[in-house]
Amino acid sequence: MSTIQVREYDLPDSYLYRSNIQNKLLKVWIPNENYIVLGRSNTPNNSLFVNNIIEDGIPVFKRPSGGETVLLTPNTIVISLAIRQSNFKGGKTYFDIINSKIVESLHELGINNVTLKGISDIAINDVKILGSALYQNKDVVFYHAVLNVSESTDLMERYIKHPTREPDYRKNRIHSEFVTSIVNENYNIDKRLIIRTLENHLHKISFP
Repeated sequence: MSTIQVREYDLPDSYLYRSNIQNKLLKVWIPNENYIVLGRSNTPNNSLFVNNIIEDGIPVFKRPSGGETVLLTPNTIVISLAIRQSNFKGGKTYFDIINSKIVESLHELGINNVTLKGISDIAINDVKILGSALYQNKDVVFYHAVLNVSESTDLMERYIKHPTREPDYRKNRIHSEFVTSIVNENYNIDKRLIIRTLENHLHKISFP
């Protein structure tokens, strides 16, 4: 069986959860190429079409946070936030507060029918547009999410197997039926404007 090298997570937002932060750090960024990022409990053989990854030379990383495998491309935006943890809260609290701010941002951009779904997703009309994951230790909470701006599901179908765990609202749908993008929903919004709007809302975030 073919094997691939899984790299330690060192993408541009990895410094956030390694930093000795006093309050919070935010980075909203666009990947410069295609990457696969495995969740903490994922393995290549269980989560990926390994031969396709090798054939296309796609770098594969494993992040410290939970959740399922994701595809990062220049047609996506990654939202990364590290928060100094003073009193431990459950992950759902962080997901709800942060993702609600992202929903506010998308509404401000004129994107309609955006809602929180599952534990950590955002959807348009019951179709996923953003997935997020969380890493916590005694000092820091590291949240990161992938917002699909214009990536088609073709690469997801080529590289990523159906997850072993899925939110209830997925209902066993394949990637092409479960995932959408801002462009696919007929919104043509410059990525720089999306980033600025997200930054404006997320910089104001506070936690009880």
